[in-house]
Amino acid sequence: MSDADPREELLWESGWEGHSRAQRRRLARLPLAEKLLWLEEAHRVILRLQGNRPRADDGTSSTGPAE
Repeated sequence: MSDADPREELLWESGWEGHSRAQRRRLARLPLAEKLLWLEEAHRVILRLQGNRPRADDGTSSTGPAE
């Protein structure tokens, strides 16, 4: 596997496809331990956001779609 050009990180990606490819390259370089830490932190954020969401009397979200 070849090392990435450090100048590549200084370039602004053009369009969604350019951003998507660059993001996949950055994620591929992360060690598994760092990926797991990121996922755990994202999970904590989601749980905190869900805890701040108003609830209806039946325990469902009051901001969900109306039926």
